[in-house]
Parts: sequence; C-alpha cells; structure tokens
Amino acid sequence: STESPGSAEIRVPGQLQDAGAVKVNGSPEKLKELNHLQGQNDLGYQGTCGLVATEQVMKANGLDVNENDVVFDAAQNGLCDTDSTPENNGGTSPGRISKILEAAGIPNHVESEKTMADLNQRVKDGKGVIAAVNAGELWEDPTYYGNGEANHAVLVTGSAENEQGGLLGFFINDSGTNESGKFVDTKKMLAAWEQTGGIMNVTDQPLLANQTG
Repeated sequence: STESPGSAEIRVPGQLQDAGAVKVNGSPEKLKELNHLQGQNDLGYQGTCGLVATEQVMKANGLDVNENDVVFDAAQNGLCDTDSTPENNGGTSPGRISKILEAAGIPNHVESEKTMADLNQRVKDGKGVIAAVNAGELWEDPTYYGNGEANHAVLVTGSAENEQGGLLGFFINDSGTNESGKFVDTKKMLAAWEQTGGIMNVTDQPLLANQTG
C-alpha cells in the first residue's frame, strides 16, 4: 500500500473522491483531537489562533498544557498583544511563536517565501508546522481579508497526494472555526498561504505524535 501509517482512518474529502488512490502524509486524524475553538482563557483574549496552534505543537510533543497556560505565559513575557480589543488580544507573530516554543524546549525556526512543495516536504518529514494564512482567503469571507496579508495561524497536520505524487492539498486544524483535520485544496492554500508570504514556524525535529513505533 502507498498509504502512510494511520492514513486509512482519514475520510477522503468529497473533492478528492475522483483523485483515485490518495496518499495521506502526516497525522491529520491523530492530531485532530488537539484542536479546539480559540478564546478559552481567563484573560478573555480572543485573537489567540497562533497561541492555540503553539499549544497544539506543545501537546503533540508530549507537553501537558492548555490554552490558558500558553496565553498567560505569552502575556507575561510580552509575546502576544495585550493592549488591544478582546478580538485582537492574544495575537502573536511567527517570531514570537518561535520564542514561546523555544522556551518550552522545542527547537524551531521561521521560514518565509516558501512554496507548497516546501510545506508538503515539512509535513512528510513529520515536523510541527504552523502556517500564517489570510483568514479571508481560507474561509472565503471578505470580512476577514484585511489588507490581504497573513492574519491568522493554523496547524498543518497532513497533506494529500495522488498516485503520481501530485499534491492535492493539506489538512489543517483551524482554531478560528474549530474545524479539525479540515482538507484545504492547493488552489485555496496557494491564495491563503503561499501568496501571502509563504510563512511558517517549523519544528527542527519531528513531532513525537508523528513518530511511529
């Protein structure tokens, strides 16, 4: 079988039904359970997409944390916005996410101007990947388009390829909509991620949750 471990559990999304045999990379089904709707913290911060994605990377690496822990820590250390509106408080950046993960003992780095082929390779390598996307493009909602730059963060949990190795799209955990293991095709990922800067936080080592055996 060409399928990677655990891929049989994935319900192939409707838009992939005609793609023939689909190979799933990463652990989209396994990592689904880490996701939750953002904003679950005692400070009332709602803009915590990046911090929730960071929390998920920590949990996938065996750390026992919740959103509250991560948000309080980030707020105390100046690693998220604290003086804006509730909707924007808790907002962070790839550079600040990198510092939070580093402090938690998870070496990582920020990559930018990358392509979907690069993103697919990180997934295949089992790395933890937080992608900076434009929410308007991702959700097909102009309300969240802003100036067109990356304004939202999601955890990339897997990718799908056809039998010829052609990339079909990615699986994400989106704390903004509480969609877990959601399939995003290449066209949408191009607009939401690659064309808004191709920015991602990548762990230096594979996530514990992605290591089989």
